[in-house]
Amino acid sequence: SNINTVENKYLIYPNPAKTELSVSVDNNDFIEYISIYDLYGKELFNKNYSLVNSANISSGNISPGIYIIDIKTKEKIYRQKIVFE
Repeated sequence: SNINTVENKYLIYPNPAKTELSVSVDNNDFIEYISIYDLYGKELFNKNYSLVNSANISSGNISPGIYIIDIKTKEKIYRQKIVFE
């Protein structure tokens, strides 16, 4: 069927994350880019991807706190709150 629930379309784990965040999308989809913003809208991370449906993001210099992640795929943009500890 063509009806897909958002729950099946992407996965972000672990959340909360300590040092690394993993992102994966549906096998029929591809990640185009991932951005992470603080709650003020300042972009802290942005990376473009090509023909992958999973990616690992190191917390790097991102301080502990609550952030917004955008996962742009060929189908749509998924947005979710994430926490770095």
